[in-house]
Amino acid sequence: MIGLVPDYLQKSNVIRAKSILNENLWNSLFPNALPIYTYENFLQAMAKYPKFCDETNGDISESNLENSCKIELATLLAHIIKSSDSLQKVEDDCATTLGDDCIYSDNNDQDRYERVEGQYYYGRGPVMMKTVKFYG
Repeated sequence: MIGLVPDYLQKSNVIRAKSILNENLWNSLFPNALPIYTYENFLQAMAKYPKFCDETNGDISESNLENSCKIELATLLAHIIKSSDSLQKVEDDCATTLGDDCIYSDNNDQDRYERVEGQYYYGRGPVMMKTVKFYG
């Protein structure tokens, strides 16, 4: 697998997160998760972002780091649960169906970029980051 962090279990942010969110809790939160969304893959992903669960606004005591990590994990898990239907989706519905709500339109006030003919955007991954897909 590309981008593995060989010593990921020794990273301080991973150690801290494991003390808060263990594998049993992960499995109870996501009992129907797709096979790609394993606890180990989650920990591997965390290791790639060492500041996640490992920084605060000044006070770097362990109790403050732990409290900050709890907030970060709760926020991330809320996004994951909402965006990926509790880790049961890898792509949103726009990846397979092209409804009017999937077409990137410059008439939509929420759009930040000009519409590109022949493209639409759909979410992918556990937090449904947007990517481009071509149609036409």
